[in-house]
Amino acid sequence: HEPNERASRMLGELFGHYLKHPAEMGEWSRRRARKVGRARAVCDYVAGFTDRYVMEEHARVFGT
Repeated sequence: HEPNERASRMLGELFGHYLKHPAEMGEWSRRRARKVGRARAVCDYVAGFTDRYVMEEHARVFGT
């Protein structure tokens, strides 16, 4: 149960980060944001992350 809560928290924090800093997403996602809206593009971007990448990216962004 705890690993799921931790993963949910990390994804939520990354989602918020990319909403505030869309320039850190890939070019394709930034272009897509202009078409479908930033929140949808960020959601799709983060949804494509593997479990390992979520942990690595969270550590990179938040230093944890």
